Amino acid sequence: MLFRQVIIILALAIPSTFCANILFVTLVSSRSHHKWNEALVQKLLEGGHQITLIGHEESDVQNENYTLFQIEGAKHSYYDIVQRPSLYSWTAIENIYSVWDYNYYICQHNLKSQALKDLMKFPRDHFDLMVYDLHSGQCLYPLIEYFGNPPILGVSAFGLPPFIADVIGAHVYSYIPFYTLPYSDKMNRWQRGYNKVLQTLDSIIKWCFYMPPMYMEAQKYFHEDIKYFQEVERQVSILLTNNDPILDYPQPFPPNIIPVGGMHINKIKNLPKDLETVFEKSDRVIYVSIATDIIQNHMNSGTIEDFLQVFNELNETILWAYEDETIKVPKNVIVRKWFPQNDILGNKKVKLFITHCGWLSIQEAIYHGVPLIGIPVFIDHHNNAAKILSKTIGKTLDYKSLDSRILHESIREVFDNLDYKNRIDRLSKLFQDQPQSPLDRAVFWMEYILRNNNSEHFNTAERFLPWYEKISTEVLIIAALSLILFVYAMQSIYVLTVSAIYMNNEPVKTKKKKHKTKQS
Repeated sequence: MLFRQVIIILALAIPSTFCANILFVTLVSSRSHHKWNEALVQKLLEGGHQITLIGHEESDVQNENYTLFQIEGAKHSYYDIVQRPSLYSWTAIENIYSVWDYNYYICQHNLKSQALKDLMKFPRDHFDLMVYDLHSGQCLYPLIEYFGNPPILGVSAFGLPPFIADVIGAHVYSYIPFYTLPYSDKMNRWQRGYNKVLQTLDSIIKWCFYMPPMYMEAQKYFHEDIKYFQEVERQVSILLTNNDPILDYPQPFPPNIIPVGGMHINKIKNLPKDLETVFEKSDRVIYVSIATDIIQNHMNSGTIEDFLQVFNELNETILWAYEDETIKVPKNVIVRKWFPQNDILGNKKVKLFITHCGWLSIQEAIYHGVPLIGIPVFIDHHNNAAKILSKTIGKTLDYKSLDSRILHESIREVFDNLDYKNRIDRLSKLFQDQPQSPLDRAVFWMEYILRNNNSEHFNTAERFLPWYEKISTEVLIIAALSLILFVYAMQSIYVLTVSAIYMNNEPVKTKKKKHKTKQS
């Protein structure tokens, strides 16, 4: 009897969401994007789920329930793939095309990979849920149908640009700056107009120039009768997006978009012993990460010399994430290819973060309250730099005009002006004051989909409208025709009125009588 009661109690204690087989498709060739997704993977593994992931990056996760299919050989320079003029002077439109050029390259590469072939050896009904990073890898959309159309949950470490908002049926507001523009949400009418043009152009470029060839590439690998990509995207149940009203700009979301901005930010771990020693011997530390080989391989020698000159003039310890560890640096500079960035920024001795303005890095800096100097380069960097300025939590510098004097003065200003530190500390406090962490929120909604199989009840009607109905084309046509008819009617009335007045006022012509004279 007692044994039966124990069994009943244990059964009631088991969560309603059973452990599931989940497939992550994260095909953005970016270490930072992978880390954002991997934070979710790690949390799900702790909950007992079985996780399979196909992507380009190596993994730090060690768990018997985790299987990684790594697509190798895609580590070509972004700059080499898109083949455009100077990386540092791309226009807003060139940046859009560069994103899709690289996505197309990634698509072709993924379809030829051994990792994809190995993944497709799983049974067709193996997965209970698929998590798809909607930024890239559209060529593998047919995997959804291949594995029996399980529920699809979309994720985006890139936030909510128009080409991702299209997937979930979200309205794109004109006051939210487009990701390639250096605007804040306080735009003048001309900036807002240009912003709306680019938002519209983004979707046109996606559906007219890139999705058709990617669809044909997918047909070659899978079969000719695969679903149209637009139809596949409508299967996405919920989108977890890297947005937060404190970290970026407030905007309304439909119920099927769950903001989980900063989801990747973990609790601070102990630093390696050698770095602990560095911090013990330092009073103040500057952390420098001008991102990846994409940027660093194209930094000219003069810019590197400017950095080294300024670092040599500073008393602070410099931790510089730089690809070439053999570079000669001053004694106060420590160079490594990689640092545990989140743990470093969480150390109270770090007083400044010099960054290329990657969005995930800025989020970590805000969370830990570290003022910033941003040096934006391309894609979304300028837009992220505008967030630093709009929140006044640091300074931004133009790479093309950067020199040692400007860099040194900027560092001194951020150090000496405590307003930067006070403002970012306040943002940090506001961001952390939440009833639920972004990561816990993400896991809840993933398991919600597992429990309920879909989230159709969260879809707005706008998601299933054709584009011409989304912008109310019929209403605009009726309004335009009404205006034309009104103008025509007013013009006709005016003409008739003027004609009538003219006729009424026309003088009456009288005939002159000819007087006959008598002839004598």
